[in-house]
Amino acid sequence: MNTEKKNSARLFLAVFPDDAVKSILDKETTLLQKKYPLPGLKWTVPAQRHLTLKFLGDVSPGEKERLIQRLDALCPRLRRPRLLPKAYAFFPNRRRARVLYLGLEENAALSALAREIDACASECVPGASSTPFRPHITLARMGRRFSGHAALTPLAGETARPWRQEVDGFVLVESRLSASGAKYTPVHTFFLPETK
Repeated sequence: MNTEKKNSARLFLAVFPDDAVKSILDKETTLLQKKYPLPGLKWTVPAQRHLTLKFLGDVSPGEKERLIQRLDALCPRLRRPRLLPKAYAFFPNRRRARVLYLGLEENAALSALAREIDACASECVPGASSTPFRPHITLARMGRRFSGHAALTPLAGETARPWRQEVDGFVLVESRLSASGAKYTPVHTFFLPETK
């Protein structure tokens, strides 16, 4: 087996909520858990809530280093986007929901950041996912036997409590899957310049 592939890691690029937003999401999620105590609805643990900018998949050490170098060089030229919540929604749709998420507003700076990251990833990590960017934070997942879709109907499109976060950087994260769930380990942090 190729040594590079053998030593590959499952990576993604993400923005994690700051402390103030974490606190709001914790309170909102606790309220949702009490309002919708449905069997088979597995809530995301607070430390794993994030906005995925790009899922990279299995990345070799060489690809990882090239990506880090490219993004480090790119970051000083990028603007800091703001994260703003929109409404709760389901993926792929309400009737066949597998994921409950909080949608985020897509603004020019956030779209530009996602585009630049996508371009870098395409060059440095040829096998990176080509899934279109849809800004959101996953709050819960539904198991295959979940049957509470109708009970969640009132939540579809419900506006979230307002908050705002200026994104001062993003993180390259390693995800290790296990029987107890995914474990996230930060690999490298990329810093964005202060807004003038």
